[in-house]
Amino acid sequence: MNQNLDEAATPDAALPRLARVVQIENRLLLIRYALVGVYIILNRFDLEGALNRNALLLFIATLVAHNILVHAISASGRVAWYLGNGNTLAHLASTTAVVALTGGESSPFCLLYFLILLAQVLYAPHFRRTYTVLLLCAVAFSAAVIVRYFTIGAVPQLLPLCIVYLALSLCYQLIQSLANLLYTIELGLQNRAQELASSKATLRTILDAADGPIIVYDDNEFITEVNIRACEFLQCPRESLLGTRFRQYLFDDGTLPHKLATLKSRGEYQGEAIAVLPEGDELNVTVSVRSYIREGRRFFVALLHDITEQKHLQEATRTANLELEKINRELQQVDTLRNEFYATVSQRLRSPLSAILGYTDLLLNEELGELNSGQRKALQTCRRSVARVFGLVDEVFEARSASSDRDPVHPAPVAARPGRHQPPP
Repeated sequence: MNQNLDEAATPDAALPRLARVVQIENRLLLIRYALVGVYIILNRFDLEGALNRNALLLFIATLVAHNILVHAISASGRVAWYLGNGNTLAHLASTTAVVALTGGESSPFCLLYFLILLAQVLYAPHFRRTYTVLLLCAVAFSAAVIVRYFTIGAVPQLLPLCIVYLALSLCYQLIQSLANLLYTIELGLQNRAQELASSKATLRTILDAADGPIIVYDDNEFITEVNIRACEFLQCPRESLLGTRFRQYLFDDGTLPHKLATLKSRGEYQGEAIAVLPEGDELNVTVSVRSYIREGRRFFVALLHDITEQKHLQEATRTANLELEKINRELQQVDTLRNEFYATVSQRLRSPLSAILGYTDLLLNEELGELNSGQRKALQTCRRSVARVFGLVDEVFEARSASSDRDPVHPAPVAARPGRHQPPP
């Protein structure tokens, strides 16, 4: 545990405290200027010479030197120096000068040593360093008492000395525990921040490795993360997408608020939508959204899939099917007309052919008179021709019957064929 704290007690690990430390140092800078002004005024109106001129000059020189150092740090921008040992020594020197000039072991400014110990909790909260600062404070306080003795001959009082040393020891015990606790908490927060940064980097890698567009937004629908595919899909850079509302990239057909409200209540949604690009183009997409909790807040991950080509293909297929149905209806009409034509032709051909065939049979049977050989031969030729025509008509109807298995056609009834000895109608 101690080793981990030693390794983490670096300016980089303490960077979150720098802003507060800079504020404290700026206020202390003003306080030191105020002290210098007060002692200059006291020196100006010290007509009886009660103040020690040499001690006063040492005090002013110490405070001014500390202020000049602070100005140099601020001008150079190296504010991390405030967290180092040099700043602690500078504060000890200023405090020692104030204590030596204002009464030594009886000075009310001895409390500044306790403040220096307490400042370690904020500046460098580490119990080992606090122990070192405790020794430095004890040495600096002793130096203030000794300087006061040799400059103005003030003999140190034993009781105030013991009280200050005892108070420093007790303050050290308290601050040691407090600093160790606070630093452990800070170290845990830093590890948590590193883990969070690592998880964010991992999430970024996963998002960028995904094939489809992925958009992450919070409970207020503000986009917090997108992958490269989403930037390419929405035709916007990542910086332009972050902070915008997710719903502005979806076409609102009147049901969008209801869908988003349902998503928030159920935590998931899957369906189709129309994505609206910044240039005004529209794309058909499938949207799959799920919620998750991160750092106590709810976020939503939306996966988009472009189905514009599939929609175009479906529309083309639907149009082709409509055209096919139209063509089928037209073919059925043509087939009906054809069947009606065949029926009409058959009916009109069979009746006269039957009459011709019947009278030819009567003549051949010599029922209407005797025939010579030439007449009989001519009538037989005529009868064969009529029979051939009947065969052709039968062949047409057989072909119709074969095709009617797929699309039945009900031909019109035809007249019956007369027999050999049947008289014509």
